[in-house]
Amino acid sequence: GVVLNEIINDAAASNPAQETPAWRVATLYRAYHSADGASLSAQENVRAGLDEIRSLATHYDVARFMADPFSNSIVGAYVWIDAGNPSRREITIDQEIYHQGAVGLRNKEAYLAEDKAELREAYREYVTGVFEKLGYSSSADRADAIIAFETALADGMWDQAQMRDRTLNYSPMTFEALQDYAPGFEWRGFLDAMGASNPQNVILRQDTGVREAARIFGETPVEVLKDYLAFHWVDNHWTYL
Repeated sequence: GVVLNEIINDAAASNPAQETPAWRVATLYRAYHSADGASLSAQENVRAGLDEIRSLATHYDVARFMADPFSNSIVGAYVWIDAGNPSRREITIDQEIYHQGAVGLRNKEAYLAEDKAELREAYREYVTGVFEKLGYSSSADRADAIIAFETALADGMWDQAQMRDRTLNYSPMTFEALQDYAPGFEWRGFLDAMGASNPQNVILRQDTGVREAARIFGETPVEVLKDYLAFHWVDNHWTYL
């Protein structure tokens, strides 16, 4: 660790020739650090993402943005082994996303349990504070709408006991059947933005949970969905800011 630190500091303090190993180290290091310790690249990415979110006009636009790895989404989608045919891999759709999840408080109990009221209030204050720092108007109202949206998502999610049942968590179907089974979400736009423009088959894990999330998405105003995206876009970058 000490040796690596010396290498990085020496490279960052020098002016190495372009495309050399030292130049690559220095360039990467400078991209992540500024005088205040925040990543300049992350700041630029956050600003660009917020500008794009402000420009979204339709549910289709929102669904496409949800495919970004730094965005929250009502569902996760990834390629995984087909449990019914382990020689194959299929697009698998889940009620959560590996790295951040669909809802800020991570699980349904946090939104619904009576003894979690203090946690929910702290979350509301945090969401409000993020919007205030961004200069958005009506920050508390935006926070309330996001939490109402996430509470509805959480209410439709499966609990941990259901998620451990391998039989329940395996619902293969064609892509066309998915659109009929879980209307409300712009599946084609979402998967196209992820690089799966015309899938033939998919596997649903928490099938009724995914169906409920799709319904809620379709019934939620675009402006609320945009605020949901904006808050989580900033929050998902926090380790770099």
